[in-house]
Amino acid sequence: MTSAINLPERPIYLDPYQERSFWMLWNWWVRYRDSLEVSSNQSSPQHSMHECAEGRMFSYDADDSVSDAIYFVEMLKLFEAELTSSSDLYSVLALQELRKDAAVQSSCYYTAAASYRGMPSELKAELLKPRELRYPTSSFRASHDYPKESESSNLATHPGLRPAWFADATIVSCPWIADTSGLPFYLWDVANGRTVETKELAERPLYTAVSHTWGRWSTGSSVTVHGLDAWAVPENTLFDVKQLPWILSRVPTSTPYIWFDLVCIPQDNSDRGRDEIARQAVIFKEAAHVVVWFNQIGSWDGLESVMQYMSAIYLNIASERTYPTTNSNQPTGLFRDYDYSTQIEPDHMVPDPWFSSLWTLQEICLRPDMWMCNRDWEPFTVDNFPVPFNSLVALVGACRATLLADASLHQDDVGLSLDMTRSMSNRETRLRALVGKATYPQGLVELVELLDRTGMKDLCIIEKEYILLLGSQRYCKSRRAEAIMSVLDVKGWFSLPDAGPLVLNQYPLEFVREASRRIGPGFFNALSSRPVSHAGRVLLEEAQLSRGTILPFTVPTSGTPADTKLLLNWRFGEEIGNPSVDSWVVRADGSVEMPHAAILVSSHDEQQAATRAASIWVAYDVPKEASSVQFDPLWDRPRRNRTVDLRSWCQTYYPTSANYAVEVTRCLGSSRGLLLKEVAPGSARLYKVGNYMTPMTTLDVSRLEATTASRLVNWTVL
Repeated sequence: MTSAINLPERPIYLDPYQERSFWMLWNWWVRYRDSLEVSSNQSSPQHSMHECAEGRMFSYDADDSVSDAIYFVEMLKLFEAELTSSSDLYSVLALQELRKDAAVQSSCYYTAAASYRGMPSELKAELLKPRELRYPTSSFRASHDYPKESESSNLATHPGLRPAWFADATIVSCPWIADTSGLPFYLWDVANGRTVETKELAERPLYTAVSHTWGRWSTGSSVTVHGLDAWAVPENTLFDVKQLPWILSRVPTSTPYIWFDLVCIPQDNSDRGRDEIARQAVIFKEAAHVVVWFNQIGSWDGLESVMQYMSAIYLNIASERTYPTTNSNQPTGLFRDYDYSTQIEPDHMVPDPWFSSLWTLQEICLRPDMWMCNRDWEPFTVDNFPVPFNSLVALVGACRATLLADASLHQDDVGLSLDMTRSMSNRETRLRALVGKATYPQGLVELVELLDRTGMKDLCIIEKEYILLLGSQRYCKSRRAEAIMSVLDVKGWFSLPDAGPLVLNQYPLEFVREASRRIGPGFFNALSSRPVSHAGRVLLEEAQLSRGTILPFTVPTSGTPADTKLLLNWRFGEEIGNPSVDSWVVRADGSVEMPHAAILVSSHDEQQAATRAASIWVAYDVPKEASSVQFDPLWDRPRRNRTVDLRSWCQTYYPTSANYAVEVTRCLGSSRGLLLKEVAPGSARLYKVGNYMTPMTTLDVSRLEATTASRLVNWTVL
């Protein structure tokens, strides 16, 4: 792994996951190699000794008190899984999860160490435990090609090395997209200030893609832009499009070409424009770099300040009790101006519009490693390193986890307040309490709120169905499905002459049906919650029930409270869909035709049947009396989420009509699915009242298939 090692003459071909894992381990190894080496006579029961390929002995013990303990341990796990005899013990899925965890910690440590190095000396002097950090040498700093810098000798010595990888918290973004080879049809030639067709270029061009939002500010008029003759460019009130040649000349990148939608996607509703809209995955995934242009943000001072705070927490240099918060207690600039006080209103915290655009959701999911630039094209950096957006997300998550653990250790109720997840509806009380405590700096509170509100806290592990749910909560002026189809790889419907009506006023019917096929059974497994206003009973008139109860998106409908949806954005193992789900068909009103279903248990089972333990999430439930309600019952976890005998629950949960536990998937021996209830006794029309999950097995179930038998039911699920 070092320059002294003789590499094989024949090339070794690695898949993208292996390649990224190799370079993370290489970076880790060259940093720790010298400090880990020990002589063979130092062996003791307290030391874990390993003989490496270089014929030397190394001790891999980590001191939990040191700044790099978390990073070291995660990388050591990956090292043992990839390169030692222990690798045979890991399944492909387990190895992938280790790689993901290692990427997050590598990103956090890389960014935090750079931030610490760049801290003012007077701030370092105030910290609890200032120290030297083992990260990267000055020669490595020069290897970043952003802003405009030349390649360093490191890259010549190690071909294939991409320095930005160490700060990228995502192994491979959107791995479900099978093929992203290709190029945009048009690019902006920076040197000549004009739009060119890529097929006319002599060599494959390197280009930087720009993510930004402008549609909400369109004036309805279009103008001719110098260097672009093929179409007129729509005007907006955010920036003068006639100045685009000058604006694009300021993009801080070393690539000779830029992709910018207004000058690279025909704005004339032509077939070429439609083709380019459908190829957003190719355009963004193939870009050498991607930057987001926050054209309403003027300064990074506040974000830089909170980065220093989070870095000190992550590196265990300071705690929230010892860090001088006066150095970090300022807004990030990612929100419009608002009153930060104990009377704070979450709705008054309006984030930059980029965070609410549906088009930018697609772009950040395709390239979570994009760099951030303010309106003057100044990149957000720490110690001259550009910070990828997913690295910021990873560091916020790691910092929050550390602070929550510390608060729990000190029996501090602030810890609960820091959890402002979207699944908790009583956010106003929590947010005001957090501000009133003044334990954490404003910048951290803003970042936690922003990432929770937008769903970006899970960016590093985001899944297809979660993107679809987030998409239903974002702004899109028109043609919502077009703005998200490329990242989901759901594009077949786009060529149909009629894509059908909008399902739940969100997406065209044919788009939804194709998405259900592409995503698979997990499409139907979202959690739901609905406020209960009908005291003491769940059995409702059909007119009172919302539609789309098993779809992964929803919108409020007139006169009928809509379900609030939540998706578990993680995987416990390889999920195997029950074959019956292939027969389910989404209808235009949001209901689902269910010809066949795999019924695990139901109200009709015999009373003496064996018990079946399961964890359930109930969408409809009776709220507690007002005197005992601590939080809004809409997401009252202890009551909605509990362990039950599933068979007994089906027989006793409002038994006026039948209840069914219907399997959707199996994973590691665990059956997972829907809790359905008849609208009326004996009715073939049902609605979802919850979800269930039976325990996993410790046996080797790598070859197990879904075993719950399917039967003909001919149901319609609202």
